Amino acid sequence: MVTRKIIQFGKSSFVLSLPKEWVERNGLIKGAPLQVDDAGTELRISYESTESVLPVSKSLIDAKGKALHVIRAEVISAYLTNKAVLEIRGHRPKDAEPIKGVLRNLTGMEIVEETRHCIIAKDLLDIREVSIATLIRRIDVTVRSMIDDVANGKPTDLDSRDVDVNRLVFLAYRSMRKALIDPRASRSIGGSSLLVLTGWNLILQMEKIGDCCKRVARMMPGLNQAKRERLRAVMQSLGEHFSDTMKSYYTQQMPLAMNAELRDPELQQMLTDAGLTVELLLQLRSAVSAVKHMSRSVIVSIQ
Repeated sequence: MVTRKIIQFGKSSFVLSLPKEWVERNGLIKGAPLQVDDAGTELRISYESTESVLPVSKSLIDAKGKALHVIRAEVISAYLTNKAVLEIRGHRPKDAEPIKGVLRNLTGMEIVEETRHCIIAKDLLDIREVSIATLIRRIDVTVRSMIDDVANGKPTDLDSRDVDVNRLVFLAYRSMRKALIDPRASRSIGGSSLLVLTGWNLILQMEKIGDCCKRVARMMPGLNQAKRERLRAVMQSLGEHFSDTMKSYYTQQMPLAMNAELRDPELQQMLTDAGLTVELLLQLRSAVSAVKHMSRSVIVSIQ
């Protein structure tokens, strides 16, 4: 809590200074209109405009002499930290197409200028059109389809769907970070701090499950029929656990969330009895653990 003293201004007005940190964090400038609501012993101050007056953030990435995977990491890092303009300079000509491929997989980023040794991309996405709840549902649907396809023994296009999940996850992280540091964006995106933190963990765990499904699918061709059937049973149970957990999140039902949490020992026992390879078990235990963490996040979020 910050204490401020009232200052008399002329004969009929009083002035109260605003904390500089609050003004800067909310992107306000001199002359910005504010609303003051009288709530008895409290005065609630808010700003009218939904337009951000914060300066456009830019990231200059020096790619000279760097390996492609390092450039990729720096580009994605700049995107996740809400940089609106990315300028990559000094890259090798042969790396231009892979770098542009990375940029195309970042939702909202469009290449606006390109020379032999420079690529400039700009964020054209209106953050106010992004909904955290919608992103979670889209990731949920995609990951659920990956689980079902592995369970049914027909894991096709999982690599492509994994790319789609990663694209949505990056956008979600970018949006949630913006919501946490900019209250104006938080209201537009539609997420309280609790919703953002819960969504952050759900998305993190769903991404892990998608990765596990992709790796399990790559190991399936080497399994005999008996092991395929045991894997099918495990994946079906995992899918039910996943579905119950997400349903409890959408409906905010504590009993359903608790039931999802209590299914973890059953899944762990199924894995112990499955007789699958060590490599498969590592991936499956990782997926089961991810669902357990999801259910616990839901339990914490229910009010």
